[in-house]
Amino acid sequence: PCTAIGYPHSLSYSSPNGGHGVTSLGFFETMQIGWIAGGPFYVSLPDEMLKRQELEERGHTVEGEPWQPLPGMVEILKEEMDLDFARAKLAQAGAA
Repeated sequence: PCTAIGYPHSLSYSSPNGGHGVTSLGFFETMQIGWIAGGPFYVSLPDEMLKRQELEERGHTVEGEPWQPLPGMVEILKEEMDLDFARAKLAQAGAA
């Protein structure tokens, strides 16, 4: 799914001393996916901008442009997603 939306699995960088490196943005689970039946669809991704910033603060040059959400994607906090899931679970329990 990461490849399908253009999200990188890793960041490649170069150092001022001429070295090169790669740092992973995830291992087996770079993207986590969830949805509420009849409602929104969620994806959770590592903070690429933070990792990029950390590398740049150490003097590295990160290759490529930062990833941008696709049209229609809305960035929310994890806590907002958790609240949405809790409300859906409560509604489902009330319907039972």
